Amino acid sequence: MRTSSPRTCFSAPTTCASARQSGAPRARGAPNLADLPSGYDGQLGPTLKALIWIWYFASHMSELKIAELLRHTGIQISEGQISDALIAQRQTLHAEKEAIAEAALAGSPSQQTDDTSTRVNGKPHHCHVLSTPLAPVYHTLPGKSRLHVLDALRNQRPRSYLLNAEADAYLERMQLSVGVRRNLAQLPRDQALSEATLISLLEQHVPNAGPRQQTWIREALTIATYHAEAEFPVVQLLVCDDAPQFVWLTEEL
Repeated sequence: MRTSSPRTCFSAPTTCASARQSGAPRARGAPNLADLPSGYDGQLGPTLKALIWIWYFASHMSELKIAELLRHTGIQISEGQISDALIAQRQTLHAEKEAIAEAALAGSPSQQTDDTSTRVNGKPHHCHVLSTPLAPVYHTLPGKSRLHVLDALRNQRPRSYLLNAEADAYLERMQLSVGVRRNLAQLPRDQALSEATLISLLEQHVPNAGPRQQTWIREALTIATYHAEAEFPVVQLLVCDDAPQFVWLTEEL
């Protein structure tokens, strides 16, 4: 970020006044030009972008107050530039968060978890926390059911459903009615099913399953999918309280 004085170039090298994003041959006597270092996007360096995100999301400062604070330090920046920094980097931040979550899940066979109520746009949600020595990971989800806990353990990948022997055993424990289990047997076995496919199959073959029984079916097939995953980390030990939604998700509690 360039201001009236090179020494106030915030989070940029001392040659930022002569840096540029695209290289070209330099004529004799022309200023020495260089490509911007990694992490620099337009006029904003990584430290300045990080501070803007922290002040806005963690400290709950408005764009106006962030701009005022930066101007007091000699950095001339508009509220529009701050807004662009907050919006333009959202997808990058989401990708980094997903990578951190996958690394944290893969870094330890055990996870400590808990949830707390929160609100999103005035509607009740739950913040699910997964903690390891590597990093804590937070997922804000509409509820705290067994399916939502599985969403957090699977890093919110799209739900997938698998009807196999483990799913059969789960439904037997839940005492799913014989008639519903007979109809459920018409679904493909040992084959991953998407959300849309499962909805269609249940409507077609298992119309006699009520809301609670459909929840059991979804839990059984999602847990079976989770335990069968090979490309993604599967938690072996879940450290948690005795809430019922945590039961049967991992080998050990």
